Amino acid sequence: MSAVHQATRITTDREALERIVLHAFEMPLAFRKAFLLCDIQGFTVNETAAILRISPEAVSSRLNRARRELNVRLAVSA
Repeated sequence: MSAVHQATRITTDREALERIVLHAFEMPLAFRKAFLLCDIQGFTVNETAAILRISPEAVSSRLNRARRELNVRLAVSA
């Protein structure tokens, strides 16, 4: 991969991540917390459950709802 292609890809990836995070901040707080902890910061569902003091099942539910909502938001803004 050429240096120019790699730099373009990094810029595109950074822009995509910025769009995702901006849309995440429009979500309800409960969904946003689960999404940011798991998908952005890389915590597991169990770790996120401990951080938020909720069950892993609740984290999974919130994470799924956050991802669905994010997909809708990204599709509308595309």
